[in-house]
Amino acid sequence: MLDEVVLKTNINDTDMRKATGSIAKIKAQDIEEIATMNFVESLRGQVAGIVISTSGELGSVPKIRIRGTSTLSRKTKGKYSNKDLEYNDNKANQPLFVLDGQIISAEAFATINIQDIKDIKVLKDAAANALYGIKAANGIIEITSKRGVKGKTMYTYSFQQGITLRGKAGVDMMDSTEKLEFERLAKNENNPGYYYSEDYIRKKFRDETQIQITNRIIDGNKKLDSLRAINTNWFDQLSMISKYESHNLSMSGGNEDSKFFISTNISSQGGKFLGNDIGRVTARLNFEHNLSKKLHIVFNSNLGLSESNTQNTSVSSPSDLIYRLNPYEQKGQETKLISFPNKTYADLIDQYSSKTISKRFNFSMNAFWKINNRLNISSVFGTDYVYGTSESITPPTALSEQRLGLKDYLRGKASKSEKGSNNISSNIRINYELPLGDHNISLSANMDYLKTTQNTTNISGYGLPSKLNSAAGINNTIDGYRRSLAYSRYTQEAQLGFGGAFLYNYDNILDVYFSYKADASSLLPKDKRWNIFWATGISYNLHFIETPILSDVSIKASYGVTASLAGINPSLVEPTFAYSLNGYLGYREFYLIDMYNEDLKPERNTSINIGVDMRLMNKVDLNIQYYYRRTSQMLLTVPIPPSNGFTSQLKNVGVLDNKGIELTANAYVFSNKNYSWHSSFNLSYNKNVIVDLYDGDELYLSGNPYPDYKEGYSSDIIYGLKSLGIHPADGLPRYLRADGTTFNSQSEKAKADDFIILGRNTPPIVGGWNNQLKYQQWAFSFSLYYNIGGIAVYKNQSVVSSASDANKNAIKGQLENTWFNIGDNNKLYHKLYYSFGGNLYLNEGYANNLSVGKTDFIKLSNIKIKYKLSEKQLGKLKNTIKSLNVYLQLKEIATWSNFGDSDPESANLVGSSQPIISLGLNITI
Repeated sequence: MLDEVVLKTNINDTDMRKATGSIAKIKAQDIEEIATMNFVESLRGQVAGIVISTSGELGSVPKIRIRGTSTLSRKTKGKYSNKDLEYNDNKANQPLFVLDGQIISAEAFATINIQDIKDIKVLKDAAANALYGIKAANGIIEITSKRGVKGKTMYTYSFQQGITLRGKAGVDMMDSTEKLEFERLAKNENNPGYYYSEDYIRKKFRDETQIQITNRIIDGNKKLDSLRAINTNWFDQLSMISKYESHNLSMSGGNEDSKFFISTNISSQGGKFLGNDIGRVTARLNFEHNLSKKLHIVFNSNLGLSESNTQNTSVSSPSDLIYRLNPYEQKGQETKLISFPNKTYADLIDQYSSKTISKRFNFSMNAFWKINNRLNISSVFGTDYVYGTSESITPPTALSEQRLGLKDYLRGKASKSEKGSNNISSNIRINYELPLGDHNISLSANMDYLKTTQNTTNISGYGLPSKLNSAAGINNTIDGYRRSLAYSRYTQEAQLGFGGAFLYNYDNILDVYFSYKADASSLLPKDKRWNIFWATGISYNLHFIETPILSDVSIKASYGVTASLAGINPSLVEPTFAYSLNGYLGYREFYLIDMYNEDLKPERNTSINIGVDMRLMNKVDLNIQYYYRRTSQMLLTVPIPPSNGFTSQLKNVGVLDNKGIELTANAYVFSNKNYSWHSSFNLSYNKNVIVDLYDGDELYLSGNPYPDYKEGYSSDIIYGLKSLGIHPADGLPRYLRADGTTFNSQSEKAKADDFIILGRNTPPIVGGWNNQLKYQQWAFSFSLYYNIGGIAVYKNQSVVSSASDANKNAIKGQLENTWFNIGDNNKLYHKLYYSFGGNLYLNEGYANNLSVGKTDFIKLSNIKIKYKLSEKQLGKLKNTIKSLNVYLQLKEIATWSNFGDSDPESANLVGSSQPIISLGLNITI
């Protein structure tokens, strides 16, 4: 009756999808104070069905999967770098990222300031995703950012200061006593544990008198005792405690017609190794204005600058040295090392460094036009630009360069790359509401466009001056294989779509939804560019069920089809040529980059979702969902006959199923005026199976005797041999063949049928438990997340297999578990050898049932205790300060796992993520 007009500030706010689609929401207040340089990490354990994994390395981009892996890995050998292949593989399975209705890149998504976020939506099924068409088969993460609030201008300052701890070493290494005894039994004459031992002295000096031998033994024991007394812990020596710091300042205000929100953030974090750090500066401006009572516009602009440094002070990385230097060696000593013969510790530092700089600019404009009470139009147009540079240096003094035996002017190498990526996107939606008493009909039509441009330039070269750590020092006069090289790549792709949606609602009891989308992509051949996608859903509120135990029961179901072309290079679809880096007599080769495939079709995803919502005892909100998602026409780069001039080609190869169950429970365990406890628990189970491979029931890609992919099995299974342990007679491992016989791997090779399935790499069960407790002015929260059911291969980088490598340190316990003499029973490690020789097959790298472990873990991801000052405590400042909070926070502080080798989440010897202990303050005036 007051003719009030409500204008939306996000194109997705008017959202029919939530009626029948699977959409989970995360409140920013639950994660905004978590100490992190990448807010994606804070989403772990927050939503059922989403898996976020990290490598544990500072600055690394987490991998995100919603409801399983949707397609096969696209990593393969070719003309692209490993980083390119890893990027494309990750992109093929990652969700679509949307900020205030605008599509942004994964790199931009990871650098968003967590304190600029209002809420996050995770869209999982086809009914929620279908309007995004060919871009949304892997799910969507939508972010709504904070806006200005009408009233007097408010200033909010947030501050966090803390330390980053070392975390946990990947594995425990031998102490000096164990290592010296291991060297004695290894009988390597270059190791002090042997050449100072009585065994060696009596053998080497057997022609001397007994008194001379006895004196040598006494002197050797003294030297061994001095070495046993050292016991250097190289993890503690090479890792370090660093700092974490974050400053955030925001302003918000406005009047009836105009509102604004301005924020800036400066954050930095030190790594666990010297020289490894990351710093970031972001700024954001949001301005919205009512041009009239019916027309509203919103402007958003975001700036970001980040820099990360990796100072690998050792031969390959500091973490590598942790597992190679001996416990009886010391940092800073000038004597020659045993672990690196004829080198000192000083020779191992300053071996490598890299720096990555990323600059981001984002701008978008939203418009909302309420034509009348039934019809409105909303639109968003924006550009998202990310420019990054990366430079890596290996100085001429590096050990890796010295070992090559090159002349001084050829030593040292440098590489530098520049990459610019720009997304231009637009989306227009028309919404119409038709109320008919208890019935309501909503109609929507939309058009969207996305254009992505990428421009990459790389240079590399050799011959650096000893004191110039820059690619500018490359010696361009060098010929041969160490000459300077440069190349660039420029690609564009575009997608255009038209769609519509229909929603019927009856008295808030029944909802029926249908959407239709026609999408075109430049990545597809011309005759296959247009594809049709659709989804339908129904929701019914069982309003007649209303008991003290059970109430608010509703059922949702949806079915639909989406598609994906993520991670595809244009050269795999259309003829694309490039100049070669090589030439002859001044002429350069102009070659076809890839064997393109004009018959490619997009991956097609068919999705079914059934969900039940209910309230138990008027306290617990319970949601249970079952989903089934089939990916057909999977895209994968597979081998082809080399007679084509190429060895691989992108093809549609098969069908993959993901199905699972998700459970989410939210409860106010208790709540009154003084105290409350809110608890949220989620659990998801995913089963991943390859249903069909078009060209046979197995795919071989990597040259192993076993298939990389096989019908009827998961896409991430780990194959290996069935180990029978170490035979006490000869110290060689015995393996079980498929026919029941055994072989020792010294003189016989494993056959294809001998390999068995050891398990899945990806854990099928993931989830989290989040809690917030309040008592008067105090607040306490803690979060756990967990993975169950996955396995990983032990890296074994710290297991010494050869006596000639016994100068390196070894994993704790290897002395007791290595076969040395005939009759040694129940050993884990085979006898040591000096060269491959007759033991050719011992180190082929195949996994077995004894070399893998369960990666099950429970991680205490965050603990926080917070105190809000009352008006009485603020005293005279209460008229100026609206709120003041202080808190103590512990992040990634504990992990419970029986994996036993490296970090169970990353499964690498870099170790776990850095724990952070921080103090924080929030003040609003």
